[in-house]
Amino acid sequence: MRKSYETKLGQLIDANAGRDAVHVALAPMRAAEKLLPGEHVGFADPSDRTLAGSCDHPIGIVDPYLRKPVKKDEWFFLCLYPQTTTGLRHVWTHPAFPHGESPAAITATKLRSIIEAEANHAGLDYDEMMAGAHDYARDGDSYLCEGGRWEGHSMLDCEAFWDAYEAITGEKPKYRSSFFSCSC
Repeated sequence: MRKSYETKLGQLIDANAGRDAVHVALAPMRAAEKLLPGEHVGFADPSDRTLAGSCDHPIGIVDPYLRKPVKKDEWFFLCLYPQTTTGLRHVWTHPAFPHGESPAAITATKLRSIIEAEANHAGLDYDEMMAGAHDYARDGDSYLCEGGRWEGHSMLDCEAFWDAYEAITGEKPKYRSSFFSCSC
């Protein structure tokens, strides 16, 4: 009589194991670096839940069925480790991903909120802030200058702003400082 057997990937099996099919939780990810099929990866940047690469705490492997390496910035499926999801019915949940949102949507929302926070702090709208940043990033001389309006103004988080700007636009700013100036 055959003994009941629970299929668990990631563990060695014995001769009593029969054929089976399993669900594997998949997350769309972007490669932080060149990655090999089956390579153990996790979040390359804890603040960007779409960027996967080498890390101290991997959460899964690069799609093992790929026939070639994943190049930096290419998208691929991350196969989450077995028995790590907290729910599974073709739409899965996992502690690392907020329920109901794709990693790309989470990142895009977060990036836009960084820009909007800086814009609100300066009394500008999103488009005005991005236009000012674009002009300054190119030449380092195009400051927003409106008489004394910007006297004493400082950005909330200059580094986070420029990181968000670069991620949204795909442009690497040549200059990454505050671009507000008084006329004095």
